[in-house]
Amino acid sequence: MLLSIFAIGLYFWIGAEIRYFSGRKPPTIFEWAGSWSYALYIVHPIALLLLYDTNSARTLPTYLAALSMALLGSVVFFYLVEKPSHILAQVTGRQITAAGGSPR
Repeated sequence: MLLSIFAIGLYFWIGAEIRYFSGRKPPTIFEWAGSWSYALYIVHPIALLLLYDTNSARTLPTYLAALSMALLGSVVFFYLVEKPSHILAQVTGRQITAAGGSPR
């Protein structure tokens, strides 16, 4: 029940955000971070596995190292794998469309 009430407030908040940013460009840093943020889902388990084996202590330095590895790894993964894949998909889609086919 509490989440349903919370959702009503979120509805209005998201509406206000959409109206606000429909006429303004978001901060560049957020756009950049948003471009590679999905890679966190792929990279963070790898960083955790590399640092948190069964004998490793879960200390603040280890946590910060895992966080740093996940963030840096996500950026690298985006630029080496995701971005080239997106470009390839766009080029291929345009070629299929130009040839008279449907990209779907």
